[in-house]
Amino acid sequence: MTITDNTNAVKRIEHAEREMPFCDCGQPMTPVGREDGIWLECISRTEPTGSPIGRLLSTLSNTGHSRRLIIEADIAA
Repeated sequence: MTITDNTNAVKRIEHAEREMPFCDCGQPMTPVGREDGIWLECISRTEPTGSPIGRLLSTLSNTGHSRRLIIEADIAA
């Protein structure tokens, strides 16, 4: 990745964060690197807190939280 690529990636991430700072549930959104790219996800998807039962319920209810692809991974690389 070149410096220009890095700069563009940072700009896209920052733009996505400004465009969608909060999930529909009211929790903040955060960029998350996954195998298929960089996603903007509800923080409750990535950092479930509370009791073990609360974390389990949060994991099971992830379908209702916002998630948006910011940068798709280059599969050919």
